[in-house]
Amino acid sequence: MQNNKKSIISIIIFLILAKSFCLYAKENDDYYFYDPNVNYGSDLIFNPFSLFINGSYDMIRVNRSNKSIIDQSYKLGMKNVNDNLLHPFYHIDHFGYEKFFKQEFFDYTFDITSASYFSNIGLHILGNGMEYAKLAEWYDYHNVPYPHLLSFITTISYQYMNEVMENCSYQGTNVDPIADMLFFNPVGILLFSLNPIKEFFSEKLPIYSWPLQSMLNPSNLYIENAGQQYASRYQITSNQNLSLFFNWGLSTVFGISYKLTPEKNLSIGAGGFMNNLMKEEYKNNQFVSGNIDYAIGIYYDKNNSLLASALVTGPKEYNLRINLYPNIINIKGIKPGIFVGIGEMDNFTAGINIALIPIGVVTTVK
Repeated sequence: MQNNKKSIISIIIFLILAKSFCLYAKENDDYYFYDPNVNYGSDLIFNPFSLFINGSYDMIRVNRSNKSIIDQSYKLGMKNVNDNLLHPFYHIDHFGYEKFFKQEFFDYTFDITSASYFSNIGLHILGNGMEYAKLAEWYDYHNVPYPHLLSFITTISYQYMNEVMENCSYQGTNVDPIADMLFFNPVGILLFSLNPIKEFFSEKLPIYSWPLQSMLNPSNLYIENAGQQYASRYQITSNQNLSLFFNWGLSTVFGISYKLTPEKNLSIGAGGFMNNLMKEEYKNNQFVSGNIDYAIGIYYDKNNSLLASALVTGPKEYNLRINLYPNIINIKGIKPGIFVGIGEMDNFTAGINIALIPIGVVTTVK
């Protein structure tokens, strides 16, 4: 427990120091994903610290009994993830090559409850690749030396921690980090290092980073509302007012986006939400699949920076989560971000986030 506390404190200090470079910003260059002129919404809270927290603790937002930031199986999780990454062929052989490729790369049955390749492409190649490019631009704008190297370290670090959190205390063959860390994440970073790819996914079929607002409950050190989500639009009308809309992460919805003004959009979609992780076994090896619930989402953004969102899930577990991002509310010059969760997963949870502080404060009433 004591080592866990020291590790978390060290990570927090490092990332806060990284965030402090924003005091030494330079003039804006031609960036593909990061726009320093957007001082509101989800883009306002984008920084290495928030990205690390949202990415590392993404899996905690499923209906998990223990959300404590210090009372996690970090040591056992790291031990097992490291063992699988250092001996990939042994563990793939133990799991079964055919099962491995069907689960992680492609299976013609398209069973979304057990097929990891959907998230591997959407989250690890496209999502993480875009985050790598955007964070490199953030580091560059804030005059941080070696921005691409630091972005690589930051994104790989949160992806690694995500695998640790997903693994928990399990010891044995776990092929998911093998596919994610040794193939899909590197492929995404490599692709989004190329200007034609960055141009395509910032102009032709743009991808936006729409993270949640991570909150810490000081009474029990629980992390609430942490998570990475992505969005994309494809225009379907000549006047550019109507677009197909796709938002993905642990919640995935398809729908329509309508341009309210030249800057503002309202989007609505329906789909699913992974409300729980199910530990399954194959040949005495563990793999994780998702318990999928229905979901309806509503999103309001300005210049592709998310200002507000509401996600309703059910009927397995009825729940509502609302995020109001900084600058949508102005109370005597104070422009907080607000999170409210109500239902079978969240009970009644409410939190507040200030843009200058990269993690908010939350409380829960049961």
